[in-house]
Amino acid sequence: MRSIRWAALAAVVCFAASIVALPAAAAPTAKPSVTVVKRLLTKQYVDNKYKDKREKVAWKQIQFGKPRLGTYLSDGVPPNSRTMVYPVRARIVHTRLHTRDNWQTVFWRVVTVYNAEYVFFKNEFGAWTYRVKKQESKVIVNEFNY
Repeated sequence: MRSIRWAALAAVVCFAASIVALPAAAAPTAKPSVTVVKRLLTKQYVDNKYKDKREKVAWKQIQFGKPRLGTYLSDGVPPNSRTMVYPVRARIVHTRLHTRDNWQTVFWRVVTVYNAEYVFFKNEFGAWTYRVKKQESKVIVNEFNY
């Protein structure tokens, strides 16, 4: 009978220790500002490294969803962490211009509309980052001027 009591006591102690060892709930952080969202997404869509190409984006919609606890597999948050993710839906108009004669004329113009969903979160170092959840694009202008 005593061995059963000790076994029950040991089980209770082990259970209590496992509860204490669980990671704490994710600390709520403020959602990313519109400025942060625009800065990070502009970095993805705009690449002005070449002198004969210019790109720009126009923001048509930025909508924040309800924050939730992210997962490693579906949201890309750091593994073994409890990280809050902030869903964002954006509609972006991306314009790309190409030239041959030092910007006297534009010979190719492409305008693409992106409708996309992202999750924003803070990485292990406290910097904002994001993952693309879904993205649809439609080219609405693709014109050549020779």
